[in-house]
Amino acid sequence: MSGFLLDTNCISEMVRPRPEPRVLDWMTATDESVLYLSVLTLGEIRKSLAALPQSRLRTRLETWLEVELRARFAGRILPVDGSIADRWGLLAAEAKRRGKALSVIDGLLAATAHHHNLTIVSRNDSDFASTQVPVLNPWEV
Repeated sequence: MSGFLLDTNCISEMVRPRPEPRVLDWMTATDESVLYLSVLTLGEIRKSLAALPQSRLRTRLETWLEVELRARFAGRILPVDGSIADRWGLLAAEAKRRGKALSVIDGLLAATAHHHNLTIVSRNDSDFASTQVPVLNPWEV
């Protein structure tokens, strides 16, 4: 497999009131079949939505998550399994040896990308610097 693993900030940009044009251009120009999400991204989005007060916005975003996003990425939502957890352990240990910070979520995303030969697409490219996994920042393209 090859393609792109979208970080939460990248897929969330698509539902912002005024998304960054460079991100929209990149998403539009990229073949949808090579775009992937992690189950962790779905969890991060769910966490953010659960923190919002009940409102029309929250309802609309929950529909986007539960219906639109899951349908759009059907067959391209990647789980965390034993191989990915093992790779995460190695990445986290290496980051610690180098004195670099690597959050659990970012480490698991990097391990997922490594396992599936994917490039991470994120605004926060520095978050993945210690992992040596390729990162594309469409905000800077």
